[in-house]
Amino acid sequence: MLNVQTSENNTPTRLNAIRHGLLSKQALLPTESIRAFRRLRKELIGELQPATPLEKTLCERVIADIWRSRRALAIERDYVILAKTRAEMRINKNKERGSSTKSDEIELRLSGDTASLTNDESAKIRRYLSTIDRSMSRSLHELQRLQTLREEAKALHFQPF
Repeated sequence: MLNVQTSENNTPTRLNAIRHGLLSKQALLPTESIRAFRRLRKELIGELQPATPLEKTLCERVIADIWRSRRALAIERDYVILAKTRAEMRINKNKERGSSTKSDEIELRLSGDTASLTNDESAKIRRYLSTIDRSMSRSLHELQRLQTLREEAKALHFQPF
C-alpha cells in the first residue's frame, strides 16, 4: 500500500486543481499564455507603481487575483459553450429520428445562457469569483493605504518650516 503522505504520491493529488484551474494555487497554469500574463503584469505594475517590497508583494497579489478572475470567467464561458454544444447534439439526434419538438428549440436557446450551468457548477464559480474579488479588494486597499502613507510621509519630510 502506498503512503499518501510522501511527496511523490502527492503530485497527482496536487495537480487535481490544475485540471480546470479553478482552485489552482498557481497564478499561471501550463496551458495559459505567459505572454498575456506578462503583458497584464507589466500594465498593472505601471498603473499601480509599487515602490517598496511590501507594495510589490501586494501588487503581485492583485495581478494574480485578476488573472484568476479572468480564468474563472473563461471556465464559466466554456461551461456554457459545452452546454450549448450538448444541446445541439441532442437536438440533431432527435431530428435524425424525426422526434424534434418545440421544446428542443427552447432548450437550444436556453443552453447558451449561464442558466444552463447546473446549480453546483454555477455556485462553485460564483463562490470562487467572490473569494478572488475579496482578496483583490483587500490587497488593493492595503496597497493604496501604504502608498498614501508613504506619500504623506514624503510630503511632511520635505515641507519647509
